[in-house]
Amino acid sequence: GGTLNTQSINVLNSNSEFEAGKGTLVFTGSNTLPDELLEYNHIIINGGTTVLSTNIVINGNITIAGTLDVSSLNYEISINRNWINNGMFIRRNGKVIFAGDKNQIIGGSNSTYFYSLEMNKKKGVYLLTGVYVYYQLELTEGTLYSDHVNYLTLKPPAVISGGSDNSYIDGRIKIETDTIKTIVIGTGKNGKYKKAALLTQSADSSVFFVEYFSTPPPSSNSVSAGITHICKMQYWEIIRISGSSPILLTLFWNTNSCGPMDLLLALKVARYDSTQWVSGGSSTVSGDPFIGFITSDTLNSFGCFTFGCNHGGLKTSGNIDNFSDENIETPEENTISQVEIEQNTKVPVYNLEIMPNPVIGKMNVTLKGNKGKEVLIVVMDLLGRTHYSKIILLKNDEYHFAIDPSEKLNPGVYMVVGSSNDILYKKKIVIK
Repeated sequence: GGTLNTQSINVLNSNSEFEAGKGTLVFTGSNTLPDELLEYNHIIINGGTTVLSTNIVINGNITIAGTLDVSSLNYEISINRNWINNGMFIRRNGKVIFAGDKNQIIGGSNSTYFYSLEMNKKKGVYLLTGVYVYYQLELTEGTLYSDHVNYLTLKPPAVISGGSDNSYIDGRIKIETDTIKTIVIGTGKNGKYKKAALLTQSADSSVFFVEYFSTPPPSSNSVSAGITHICKMQYWEIIRISGSSPILLTLFWNTNSCGPMDLLLALKVARYDSTQWVSGGSSTVSGDPFIGFITSDTLNSFGCFTFGCNHGGLKTSGNIDNFSDENIETPEENTISQVEIEQNTKVPVYNLEIMPNPVIGKMNVTLKGNKGKEVLIVVMDLLGRTHYSKIILLKNDEYHFAIDPSEKLNPGVYMVVGSSNDILYKKKIVIK
């Protein structure tokens, strides 16, 4: 568990008794690490140049005060503790993996320039200095934390791959681009992955700052004529700090977003112009209320962005609207008073259950109500159009029956509604 100071790594070879899980190796001269040694504890490079001759695992910290070179064969480093760079790291085309089971830092007096960087750990990696990636940031597992001083910079042609609720970037990202390309932004916060993407529209050298916020957007009630309301629980800040490339911005949603996107035709990308929220357009909208994406029109102005809605005449008589259930992560049963649908009677219904959902094949419906009463079941699309209606006589307090949607319903998202006096019970379903 001690410290070995050496100017020549030749003192370590295949006959050496070296315990990788203990102690510290301090290099003060120029060395090539022997390919027999694959695993180390703490490494300090105090001077000279240390060159890799194989992939290595560092179970502890690495401190670079001299030079560390992955060699022309582009060897890989897996590190389980802290990376401190006070010298120079020659990245070439090598890869560094942060894989520890504890929180780690990337720090030191000098920024580190990685070719390929992977997050593959249970905890987080905190940036205490600038980090640059030239090829790829892989988000496999774990969170990369940055701030407005110590942030990640993607250098051309670097991209971000992976991303999930278990792995994202929490904080500022700097994106440099010099070509027309799509750059996925793997942002998130509080255990929720919030994906976005920039598609640059020219090869002009441009630089952007991007950050995601899980807080209410500024002036969320101030909207222009092209927006009726916006999502009030999250936003992205995108600033073009140099260059002139316009972009297309894509925002992705899922069940941990703003609530159901019930009116896809009314969705917009909304932009805050420093006084109010304006429409950034909707060149493409794809998905269903619970998962999908929207792409803006071409943007040349920047700032804060979130999901917007301009429902106009699309809002149905059932008050179905975008973001109607913000903060609800999964579709739940809801009661709606005095909803007008085509019906001849109002009768007691206490519960409505549908299995399976999404529906593949027949849809099994369970009604819980008063025996002997009639119940009107209506299936309608998200624009309020009725596709199926039937009066059911409850033979028991809990009554089961099946509907074959293939006869009347195309794949998509629908509402199943059962009446209960002046109250309607609804369930969203997805027909596969």
